[in-house]
Amino acid sequence: MKKILITALFSVASLSLVGCSTVASLFQERDNTAELAIVTTDITTKALGDTTYFPSDIVEPLIDQSFATMAREYKMYATYFNICQKAPDDAVCEAPYKTAMTRYKQTKANHDVLSLLWTSDLKDIEIPPAAMNELGELLVKLDYLPVNKDLENNKELEKNKDLENSKAQEGSKGLNSNQSGKFTVEEISQATYYWMQDKGLPKTENILLLHEVLIKSEALKLTI
Repeated sequence: MKKILITALFSVASLSLVGCSTVASLFQERDNTAELAIVTTDITTKALGDTTYFPSDIVEPLIDQSFATMAREYKMYATYFNICQKAPDDAVCEAPYKTAMTRYKQTKANHDVLSLLWTSDLKDIEIPPAAMNELGELLVKLDYLPVNKDLENNKELEKNKDLENSKAQEGSKGLNSNQSGKFTVEEISQATYYWMQDKGLPKTENILLLHEVLIKSEALKLTI
């Protein structure tokens, strides 16, 4: 069941024109599933872990920014929509209107997933290997890739580098450090750790799905 939820969340976070109804129904199904209801012994530990990885005083303002981005995109979309209802032949009813609609749907889908992740017990989900390419593209938009900071002066990041090399050698579902496309998994991980550092988020051994969705929120804000 958890694998189904992970797949659903990743799909909504990655596809620009998908809403959150499927994810919401899966969350409802999860709540009614006895299998997940049995897992109660690690609630306290998990809650502490969520707080450690994602302090609310840092994450909640980022979620507010995500909502503000969605609201601005909706305002633009609604403006074009009203114009095109009255004058469908207006020039804005072609590319500008379609662009505004797409951006609104992207920001809404992203904010919906972000809100669901934040209010659920799934904050510890690791980013799916298939999402590394998209994460790399987002980090490029935010100027975290190519990595242009001084790695030699950051011993902590060097330790993370060694950890990523070790994990790549073990092979996680066939993914290795040379299979993420333009940038290696190691480079994407290093850039993500820099992003965490800039946001004041504690670094983790693994990149979590919530990290990716937060990064996507910031990248979407640049399109306004």
